[in-house]
Parts: sequence; C-alpha cells; structure tokens
Amino acid sequence: MRTLAQHLLAVARVPTPLRRALRVALASHDTGALLRTSRSVVAGLIRRGDLVRVLIDDDAAREGRFYALRDHSALLDLTPLYVPGEAPVSRTETSRADGETLAPDPLATLDTGLHERLLNAMERAQDVTVTRTTGNGVAGILQDVLDLLEPTFPHAELHIELFADADVPEPLSRVDASPRRGRPLWSATRVEGEAVWIQSWSELPDFLRRRIDGDDAPGGFAAGVAVPLYPPREELPPEARETIPEAGLLYVVHTTPIEREALINLAFRISRFVTNGWRQNRLMSRLVHTDNLTGVHNRAFFDEQFALEIERVHRRKSRLVLLLGDIDHFKDVNDRYGHPAGDRVLKSVARELLQGLRRIDLVCRIGGEEFALVLPDTDLEAARDVVTRIQVRIANLRLSDPGATEPLRVTISFGGVEYPGAGDTPDELYRNADRMLYLSKQRGRNRCHFWNPDGDPILTLPRYSAPAD
Repeated sequence: MRTLAQHLLAVARVPTPLRRALRVALASHDTGALLRTSRSVVAGLIRRGDLVRVLIDDDAAREGRFYALRDHSALLDLTPLYVPGEAPVSRTETSRADGETLAPDPLATLDTGLHERLLNAMERAQDVTVTRTTGNGVAGILQDVLDLLEPTFPHAELHIELFADADVPEPLSRVDASPRRGRPLWSATRVEGEAVWIQSWSELPDFLRRRIDGDDAPGGFAAGVAVPLYPPREELPPEARETIPEAGLLYVVHTTPIEREALINLAFRISRFVTNGWRQNRLMSRLVHTDNLTGVHNRAFFDEQFALEIERVHRRKSRLVLLLGDIDHFKDVNDRYGHPAGDRVLKSVARELLQGLRRIDLVCRIGGEEFALVLPDTDLEAARDVVTRIQVRIANLRLSDPGATEPLRVTISFGGVEYPGAGDTPDELYRNADRMLYLSKQRGRNRCHFWNPDGDPILTLPRYSAPAD
C-alpha cells in the first residue's frame, strides 16, 4: 500500500490538501490513516474520470481490482484498498489528529461496485438511439431514459406519469398519462413542486399498482416517493421559461427497506437525470432529423415518421393526407440569380409551410426543392383548403435580390393522397402522391391534383389570380 500511495503522489493529479495528507500518512507510518487517505485520493480520481476500472480476463488476475490512470500505460492494482470483510464506515467525515477535517471517503461509505454500475450505465447510454423520439414523442424519450437507468437501480421500480394525455399515443411499460380514475387521495392535495412520501402500496396510483406487488409480496413494495419531473427549458415557448411547469411525476418505488430522506434525495437526483436525458435526446434528434438549410425535418425523418403516422391513424380509424410539393422553375432561379438566391427561396418557402400548418402537421424537405407535408386527422376536403391557402402564401412572397430589377416570385405545385383510399402502405401512398405531383407539373404548375380511387384526379387551384408562369 505504501508503494501504491507513493506512485499516486508521483504520477497522479492529486489536489493539494489530499497530497499533503497523503505525505503526512506516509511519514507517520499509520496504516489506518494511509488507507483512509489513499481511498480518498482514489475516489477523487475515479469521480474525475482520471482512473478507470480495467477488467482482465485471466484467472490469476480476475480477483484483483486493476485501474488505468489517464495518460499512463501501467495498471494499478487497488486491491489493498479493499479490505475483505471490513464493515462500511458510517461516518460522513474523517478527522485527522491535527484537527483538520477531510472530505467524506466515498470508497468507505459507498458500495464498492457502484462506480462499476454507473460506468455500465454510461456505456449503455452510448447505445441509446433517437429513433423512438419520432414514434412516441416525449413519452418515447422518457421510456428510453428509464430503460437506461433500470439496471443501475436493481431494487427500485422507476415510472413516470405525464400530465398530458397526448404525450402517450400508445402503451409504454414505464410511462403513463394521467388517468381520470384511480387517483390516490394525496394527488388532490399535493402542491406543485412538492415530493410525496408513499408509505403504503395502496397509496400508489392504479396504473402503478398493477405493475408492483403489494407490501407483503416477496420483492414487492417497501417504500415509495413521487417527485416532480420538469421539462427541459428548451421545450417551452420563450414566454413560459421563467416559471417552468411540471411535466409530470417520477415515481421511485423501492423493493427493499430504505430511509425516507435517502429515497427522496435519490428520486430528485433521478428526476434531474431524466430531464437532462430528455434534453440531450431532443438535441440529438434535431441534429439527426433536421435539414440544416431550412430547419424543417429531413428525408430520414420523413421515411421513418410517415410509416408510424400511417400505423397510428390505422389504429385510431382516422384519416391522413400526404402532400408532395415542388417549387416551380427552381432551376431557373439558381441559373439566373445564383445558388445563394435559391437558398433564400428554400428557406422562405419552408417558413411559409410551417406557418401555414398546425403544430401536429409535419413539414419535411425530401429533395432539392421538394417538400412532403403529412397532415394527420385530415380528410380530403380539409386538405384542399390547406393547399390553396399555402399556395397563396407562397405566391405572395416577394424575395428581393441585389441582382434583380424586380422582386423574385415563386409558386409551388402539389400532389396529394388520402389514407385510406389511395393505398395501404407508405410506399404505395408516396408513389401515388408523386404521380399526382407530376400531373400538376405537366398541366400548368401552381396547382394540386389529388388521387381519386373512383375516377379522374381531383384538381385544386389556388383561389386568387396567380402570377403568370
């Protein structure tokens, strides 16, 4: 152990107070003080990421605790710091003989396998995908984060209750929307921002009791707590970011006895972790699924989300309209005014599409000057009104350009299909919408044709005197 402590002093970045304490322990030949101080040094290096556990697949070395020190090739065997059979130290701080108080000793007070479990959780985090964010929205993100945490807390059940029904379009194992029935009594008197200590299994909401065994069942309820879960600030409109409202409640139900304060503190830490995971997943989703130029969704998002939207409206026996739009004579804009002018046109058209649709509608750039609009819960007649309104907005754009003698104007052509009726699969719907778009281009542009399974395509023209092509 003395050799290990001397090596840490020589090569590791040890804070000055601990470096001084370690030198004093070495000089005093006090084995207990040397053990405690070495543990504090190692715990700090692990927390900072300078010391990482290395698993060696060798029978002779498997029982050792080997660690790699950042920027050094040699392995350190920290086995001497883990004394077999030693009881955990319950004190929160250690006092030296000279009266100076050292920081709490994490290796003495915590489960020695905790940091291995946390490292495993971080490794799993690297495998979390953003695909679910397009399928179940916020609920899917939160489900992924709880699935990531679950192996790290083997004696705790983690569950989230969202306050918005629309956030859970389909059942998930760890995320529910607020039910209208089966609410516990404490939910009517709880003040926003407060944590609730749940002493009995019967005080859990109905949806959670169905997942967790009762108080007397093996591996069932021992204690529980509900703490507020907040959305990332970025999820809210600017005017609502001063006072962030709760998005729901995080439940942490322990299956083994645990102190009240310890469980409440743990639940709040998990809640903050979930919010941060929500933020990071949203950020990653935007990076992966957003078109850099226009800010709308990209082709990858459309390919995945359109199939999910079809499944959703099929399950709800609802309707959906797909519109494919293409800016008319866009090549002429690039050839005449240059690509910077073309980029301004694309950004302006994308902005008008976003402003002319509902929040639940999807706007995707799927090609150079081609856009796809997905309109859930929309029938053909409503879609025709949407198309004419959008075409008027775009035709009324006046885009100035330094090299132009008059404002630049553009129009857009559409082809549309309705589900059900125009096809049963995303590919079939897309092909038929593309045929309708080609027909609109062929027959004069600045118009829309809708697929009609009973006869000729349905023509829709903007309700205004359109500028000439």
